[in-house]
Amino acid sequence: MNKLLLATLFTASLSGCSVYNMAKEVSQMINYDVTSNDVYFNSSDGSQYLVAPNRNKEKHQILVCYNNEGLFSYTAEEPLRAAANEWLEQNRVGAIATEGNKNSGVVEARVCYEYLYEAPQPIGAYLDEETGEVVIVGEKILEDDNAA
Repeated sequence: MNKLLLATLFTASLSGCSVYNMAKEVSQMINYDVTSNDVYFNSSDGSQYLVAPNRNKEKHQILVCYNNEGLFSYTAEEPLRAAANEWLEQNRVGAIATEGNKNSGVVEARVCYEYLYEAPQPIGAYLDEETGEVVIVGEKILEDDNAA
């Protein structure tokens, strides 16, 4: 009887994790088109990533994943943030990745981060009398109410 009870508890605990991950994956697929061939992004360092913008254009979010999957896949955030900024430079000119959220094991067991992105705005400017050009001073990231 004890063996049957242990086996039942073990099976229930394992299926609970898979149901939770499946629910997270469905949620990600609703928000991001991760099944399209357009999500593959080749970065300048030669690595390939999955980068998917949010389906809701008003939400300034992208999902960036390593292209490898499994137990021994990469887990560091820095390469994903660099890939996110490179993708944003090409597709959302002037935007930079800000806050990142880890979403591991969601898209086919890949390590993923969900990033908010915003466009930096100049703080001030002045006219350079010698050259006649406008010089922009500093940058500030605008808080967008739709990004949250």
